[in-house]
Amino acid sequence: MSDRVEEIDHTSIYDTSEMDDVPGVGFVEDGQFVTYHVTDDPEGVRTKLSRPGIRLMAAYGEKGRTSELGPGLYVSGNPHYWVGRASKKWDFLKGLKGDAILNLAGALRALIEKDRRFLSRNEYEYAMRDIRLVENGTYDAEALVNLANQPYNIKFWRPEFLRALGIEPGPEPAVVEIRIEGLLADVRGGHDPDLFRRLRKAGVAGAFTRAGMSTNPELVLWDARAIRSVREVPLD
Repeated sequence: MSDRVEEIDHTSIYDTSEMDDVPGVGFVEDGQFVTYHVTDDPEGVRTKLSRPGIRLMAAYGEKGRTSELGPGLYVSGNPHYWVGRASKKWDFLKGLKGDAILNLAGALRALIEKDRRFLSRNEYEYAMRDIRLVENGTYDAEALVNLANQPYNIKFWRPEFLRALGIEPGPEPAVVEIRIEGLLADVRGGHDPDLFRRLRKAGVAGAFTRAGMSTNPELVLWDARAIRSVREVPLD
């Protein structure tokens, strides 16, 4: 990281024009910090961010209460890590029944069996239990969402996976590239509302955390005036 511009309460402040790339958070190009936001509604995000004086709120969690860094627009350099924040991709599970459920359950069981050597005994048994309970109607199909998370990481919302089973997919998560100019704070701790108020008062546009034992690599943006461009890009 290049030299910090200043420090507030032991928090380093950087100007995007002088920053280096921050792994997992974003990269610098032509003096702008480039990062990404995952959403179900890319057009809505572009429209909202174009409004003068817009107040940025959390990408998930009511008024940011469940967000790691409090209210704001959440972005990161690794959109794949945050696809869970786009929920409409699971719309296909609502009302899924009959052969469609059996086909999906069978395909997931085959993938779990294939990767069984990478799972603990309990992880394997939990997955097989949930698949079986969905098949027999004890659980709704929404219970299968757990298999998209650690340690299974099966992206079975992908259109190519579902269409091969004769299931129409839900909307894919969209990725919006956001380019920022301004001051950003490198915070080491978690959500500290008092610190964030002081940073905003000092003209800092947002704050980021790096990957760590208790932190995710991400950035929360407070000031929409720091945004220079917004455009949808593919989720590779």
